[in-house]
Amino acid sequence: MVKNWKEITGVLVGILLIMVLVVIGLLRISKEKGLGLSELTEGASWVTEKGEIKVTVVEFSDLQCPACREAEKIARSLRQTEGVRFVFRHLPLTMIHKNSRKAAEVVEATRSMGKGWEMMEVLFDKQEKWGSLNEDEFKTMVGDYVNDLGLDREEFERILGLSEIEEQIKLDEEVARRLMINGTPTFFVNGNLVVSNLVLNEVDKLLKK
Repeated sequence: MVKNWKEITGVLVGILLIMVLVVIGLLRISKEKGLGLSELTEGASWVTEKGEIKVTVVEFSDLQCPACREAEKIARSLRQTEGVRFVFRHLPLTMIHKNSRKAAEVVEATRSMGKGWEMMEVLFDKQEKWGSLNEDEFKTMVGDYVNDLGLDREEFERILGLSEIEEQIKLDEEVARRLMINGTPTFFVNGNLVVSNLVLNEVDKLLKK
């Protein structure tokens, strides 16, 4: 029993160390390279703007990630904030979240039907219900969500099968790889990496300048 606890503790410490190194690496990239907004926003399909833009926030997110679900509260606030451009980018962590890529495909399909943000909110809100489903169960539940949003089910299925859906997700993933981003949620405010719980404060400071 003691040995097992030691092994578990060792694994947890290892994971924590990796997370710390990732954050340090991102901070170093942000500082040394001075990430330009074009590097972060190039080709992005999820963009909202409100009023005269003073601040641009970019989030890399995984729809099945519990931390991203919590961060969605921040994202929703930013999408309604005057002076803010908010950019969402996909980074499905499929090694640990088996339905994350399928979820990304679903919101991409509904985005092209004019209900992308609405579907994103539904998937985040109901994340615990669909996260562990098998492929058929996931498809059935998503179909119910599509109906609830008043979308045509057959049209949704057609769009879901288009190559453009996968290409957009891959584009976001490529941006993340190029910038060495491998964790979610990851936020950048005007090109600078900012920890999730400090994003709103940083945005507020910049808007007041």
